Amino acid sequence: MTGAGALLNTPRVRQILAVVSFLLLLFLAGMFALGAWRAAHPLRDQMSAESGPSNDGKRMPGRRGYLLGLTLALTSPWNLGFWLAVVGGQQSVTRDPSFENSLAFASAVVLGAVVWTLVFSVALKHGGKFFARPAWQAATQAITSLLMLFFAGKLLLALG
Repeated sequence: MTGAGALLNTPRVRQILAVVSFLLLLFLAGMFALGAWRAAHPLRDQMSAESGPSNDGKRMPGRRGYLLGLTLALTSPWNLGFWLAVVGGQQSVTRDPSFENSLAFASAVVLGAVVWTLVFSVALKHGGKFFARPAWQAATQAITSLLMLFFAGKLLLALG
């Protein structure tokens, strides 16, 4: 890594990365502005959606969707590797790397994930009525677009 960092830490490479970053920020600003414009004009989008393909009202039941997500999470090699590294890495932090401490740490992580899931679900259920409005979506996407333009301008000033 040190060798690659020394080779890539040249003024020319930094300029190329700055130009790519600037173009990416402009692209993101455009995408967010387009999303804000679409959210601000829901009637037009609703009329075009009605003329599109129908969904027939088919939905995956909640339990099947949850079980599918749980199965994918539990069988993902990347997920398993991550958690093995997290739980295994805690031994270097604790003074007593016993089985009981590892079990307590793993239990605390699982409990934290469960509590976070419950808090997030309740927030979505009760906050959904407020945040699902087209005006909220248009406003947040417009603000995000302006923020991307601000960062692009700041980057442009740093280059000059």
